[in-house]
Amino acid sequence: MTTGYKTVVVAEARQRLADVVRDIDGVLKIQKQAKEQEQYNIDPSPLYSAARLAVVALAEDFDIFKKYVDENQKDLYATELNYYKYMSNVIEAQIENFQNSIIIPSLTAPIAAGSKENDTDVGMSFTARVITVPDADTLIVRQFPDGEAIPRDHTVRVAGIDAPESGTVRGKHVADKTSEFWVNRDVIVFYDRHTPNDLYGRVLGTIYLLGPDGDATDTNFAIWSLERCYSEPNTKFGKNHFVDKDQLKLAFSRCAVGSPTHGTIKVTSLPTHAVVRVGKIGDESLSQNSELTPCEITLPVGEYTIALTAPGCGSLIDEISVSPGLTHLPVYNLPKLASSTGIVSVDVAPVGKAVVLVDGNPVGVAPLALDLPVDVPVTISVLVDGHQFESQTIVPVVGEIKKIVFVPT
Repeated sequence: MTTGYKTVVVAEARQRLADVVRDIDGVLKIQKQAKEQEQYNIDPSPLYSAARLAVVALAEDFDIFKKYVDENQKDLYATELNYYKYMSNVIEAQIENFQNSIIIPSLTAPIAAGSKENDTDVGMSFTARVITVPDADTLIVRQFPDGEAIPRDHTVRVAGIDAPESGTVRGKHVADKTSEFWVNRDVIVFYDRHTPNDLYGRVLGTIYLLGPDGDATDTNFAIWSLERCYSEPNTKFGKNHFVDKDQLKLAFSRCAVGSPTHGTIKVTSLPTHAVVRVGKIGDESLSQNSELTPCEITLPVGEYTIALTAPGCGSLIDEISVSPGLTHLPVYNLPKLASSTGIVSVDVAPVGKAVVLVDGNPVGVAPLALDLPVDVPVTISVLVDGHQFESQTIVPVVGEIKKIVFVPT
């Protein structure tokens, strides 16, 4: 009886974790849809609102999972319990990232009308201090308005550039280097009064370092970043009168001349989350990169072979050239393999909590749909508390849904 109870706990814990992972995938899909709408100038606000609600549901499911694991630690396998602790840390970080990054757009000017700062027909400005650098093209600054006791914090998206995401290896390195120079420095933020915010609700601004006299210096954040290869020119984030496209291109060209030994490739694929391996041409052993697509990889300038693999898809191999700066590789479409699995639907009548096992291994709690290899006999079993053990042997078939309904005695 003890073994059976432990099996129930293990199966339910696994299913609760699977529910949380499924919630995360759902949020990511909504984010992707919102960004696609943004590229076509379609208002993404409803999708970002949906994403925020999905994150709330994700957090609730995660709390339920953690509580269940905490209450049933003694009935979980030691290795499984350690895995759940590791996954909990990963999921907590992911939820925090969602909560900080998914912002419902709010196109309101960051500075009240009648500001004493720069106020022209074209644009406005405010002085502030850099507090943190979430990404190398996004700063959080703190403004101290005259006559107000409480400072205001603004998230500023630097106009005219695009830097790698901080979630990538290169993005973290670039954000760290940017933080070293800009955090706790006083700056002046210029923004176009007609487009004060981007679609994420951030101030869309051009930033200059302030000098000891309180006036703007020649140190422009975007130019500083481009010259160091920390970002690339990109003006898709909206109108900003203070952006000089020619100046940005010139700064980026100095990056290519000054750092000719390395370049970065941006790898995307369909489906996403493909494993990337890169090696020098002629080298039969390709090194596996720690990231999944979409990702950015920094390599010495030269010729390489790149290979991508994903579950359910054939591999794809290409020869690429790595140049100084950032190179966007074409989207790699991985060919899907012919289906080699069939679906088996498992139910219990009357409906109740029943652990489902495949060849003796718990896989979840009924009702449950299983994706199993075709033409291979498998034994499907259920354990129902207070009832006798039930089992059936079945052979899955491609394109068919095999249904099994157990009636415990």
